[in-house]
Amino acid sequence: MLASSVVAPFTVGTRELPSAVSDQVHNVFERVGLLLGAANGGWDDVLRMTFFVAGPDSRDAVDQEWITHFPDPDARPARHTQVATLPKGMEVQCEFLAYLAD
Repeated sequence: MLASSVVAPFTVGTRELPSAVSDQVHNVFERVGLLLGAANGGWDDVLRMTFFVAGPDSRDAVDQEWITHFPDPDARPARHTQVATLPKGMEVQCEFLAYLAD
């Protein structure tokens, strides 16, 4: 099992926080992908993702990236999205759970 703590929308390798919602969402998914890869896993191993968003625009951006990473609606992991109070400037954060089979 691989359980993350909060995955922030900073640009990989920096503490830079893009202003565009779509860029922040992209960064979150990129960071999750890197974490999965470091554990010798991939997107097919994800069991659940929980997103914390600042509002409807953030949720729409998550939906777009979600479909890109999980195009088959019958094979998507569980997902929960909730509106939350996030640190200043952040539009999205996530947590995930994955099962890495041998």
